[in-house]
Amino acid sequence: MIIGQSLNSFEREKRIVANMKNHRVDGILVSITKETSTYEHFDQLRKFNIPVVFFDRVPNRQDINYVACNLVSGMLQAVTKLVAKGYRRIGLINGPTKLAATLQRLQIYLNCLRQNGLEVDQDIIVSTTLSKADNLAAMNKLLSLAVPPEAVITFNDHVLLDCMAAVTNAGLEVNKDISFVSFANLPVWEYMDKKPLASIEQFAYRQASTAAGFLFKLIGHAAQPDASEMPPLQCVIDSEMVEYPQ
Repeated sequence: MIIGQSLNSFEREKRIVANMKNHRVDGILVSITKETSTYEHFDQLRKFNIPVVFFDRVPNRQDINYVACNLVSGMLQAVTKLVAKGYRRIGLINGPTKLAATLQRLQIYLNCLRQNGLEVDQDIIVSTTLSKADNLAAMNKLLSLAVPPEAVITFNDHVLLDCMAAVTNAGLEVNKDISFVSFANLPVWEYMDKKPLASIEQFAYRQASTAAGFLFKLIGHAAQPDASEMPPLQCVIDSEMVEYPQ
């Protein structure tokens, strides 16, 4: 078993893939970086009969093996919950523009606003590269508006932690002056005094275990004499909003 950490660097990702190929691995599980927009380094592995299964962050392609999370269900639950609590000005702090998940979150967010009869305000939709400095800048941009959002949905819980710090630094109170819903449902919230109203569970363990099962199936199939090419193995798992006691 070889484990590589891309640290969200596309160049590092390519080096790791090349290193795994040179070590003659039987297959690769991968969650792509926030910078990845071309996939030749994965396509080349087919020449060496090395199967690849993507999970969590996956390319926007139909010819690949992948396990992903359907964010529609969780986002709709989140927006509906916020509307039910009386919020009408709901902002979004989204992720890097190159990530498929970023575009997916934006489209779902816009659709959910419309389904709940809310107008879209581009001023309360901002993005971050996921760095701490950029997360703080994104939150401060929303706070500096003449009419800041009443609630914000953030790209993930790591982004939210920085956003909550920005709110506190501005002399405001989380869930009183501005409320949050996020993605990931990290265990850290169990130990926090201040936490979001909810976080959207993406079932990381289920994604990873399903992806591993796919990879073993592909490896086993390839080992059979005269094995034909398998159709892509694909699975989408519904997300689910988890509410936190306040």
